[in-house]
Amino acid sequence: MTTKTSLQTLLTSAGLLCLTTAAMADHQLQPDPGRGRAVIGPVMELADDGDTLWLSPGEYVEQLEAIEPDYCKSLRIVGTGKNPSETVIRSWRHRHRIGDYDLCPDMSYTFENITFDSHDCGAGDLDGLWIAKCNVRFVNCRFVNIQSLYLDNVDQDPNAFDTFGAIYMDTVNAQFENCTFYNNGLAFDRLNDYTSVAHGGAMHSYNSNVSISDSNFEGNYAVTRGHATDRATRTSSASGGAIYAFRGNLEIRNSRFHENEASSYPSKRQPDEINGGAISAICVDRLWITGCDFEHNSATWGGGRIGGPRGLGGAIYTNYWQFYPFEETNRTNLADNRFYWNESDIDGGAVYVTGESRVKIKRSEFECNTLEQVAGPWLNAGGNEFIEDCGPPCPADLNHDGIVDKFDLYVIWSLWGKVKTFEQQAADYNYDGEVNNLDMYAWFRMASDCKKDDDQGNTYKK
Repeated sequence: MTTKTSLQTLLTSAGLLCLTTAAMADHQLQPDPGRGRAVIGPVMELADDGDTLWLSPGEYVEQLEAIEPDYCKSLRIVGTGKNPSETVIRSWRHRHRIGDYDLCPDMSYTFENITFDSHDCGAGDLDGLWIAKCNVRFVNCRFVNIQSLYLDNVDQDPNAFDTFGAIYMDTVNAQFENCTFYNNGLAFDRLNDYTSVAHGGAMHSYNSNVSISDSNFEGNYAVTRGHATDRATRTSSASGGAIYAFRGNLEIRNSRFHENEASSYPSKRQPDEINGGAISAICVDRLWITGCDFEHNSATWGGGRIGGPRGLGGAIYTNYWQFYPFEETNRTNLADNRFYWNESDIDGGAVYVTGESRVKIKRSEFECNTLEQVAGPWLNAGGNEFIEDCGPPCPADLNHDGIVDKFDLYVIWSLWGKVKTFEQQAADYNYDGEVNNLDMYAWFRMASDCKKDDDQGNTYKK
């Protein structure tokens, strides 16, 4: 190779590098100290395809709206803190919106190391992320305290597909990796509405392809009431305390579902249906759940004045029917999962199967779930273990992991002080309104009793 040729090659490579760098620029962003100016949205609009937005730690209070042609691109939005809790995005009031039905299907957004928190307007309004006709990926993100309350004073009437908690997805390809969904939900209590539905406290997926791995769903809920009018146009239901999926595909791997709930108001008319304390999958073509833990999820009625038990599928509820002839039939595979102390009040303490669902379950553990632990037409593919005869859980097992050990003591220390929350009530053993040394002594006595009583199903470890 001649010197001239080498120089031309070097210049060409340098030119390509400059073009690539220009086309994939970095944007360093700082939160607005006054909390009144949008920071992320304007840069999203002006950024080029393939750009990365680096968010410095802090709180970004703005409503993200990527619903115009200028936003039709691929972007990566990354929090630069040591963990996702250091970089927080919350809306001013209403929901974030990403994508739209007539925008562009190639639109692709990736969010990493970010916390999405409740909006800045307080309770009594609609919150969360509304995503349609695009591709999204969330890596190491947290979704916390995102709650929508459907009350008569809300100025935005929900429709059938609008009642959700943290995230709604319509015709979306979505990936969630190492994410946390904590204390998200929706509560529906409208007297002047003909439709009473609460679907998906953490996530509502419609006709989407959703993949979830290594994630945690805890304390999410879907709560509603029965119809307040006899002119109701559809079934009232609370379905999917954590996840509600209608059509499309749903794959979940190596994730944990703990204390998610589908329920109803305790003092009002009960809804027609309460399904799937953790997951409700309706007409999903492919439902694949492997290597997951389901603990203390529930689908139970609230003990209202009108109605009775309604709950089906304390952890998982699945139903399927074909919309069109020759349509692909349902394939559901549950493998290598653990179901512990999930609760329903009609049938299927762990799993309830109905309709034309074809459900295979293999190598899974079912322990201390209420009623018939798996109900409905399902295929036992082998390797499943059922423990039916269970006493009540040990009251010293404060973290509900089935083991009484030092980690339960850590829970007591974290709840120390005057009782102000439901979590503290569980550790206030002597009911004196405080978590203190007396409760610590009571814990040691109960831990010792549980160790002696094999019927409790707990193991005490020093």
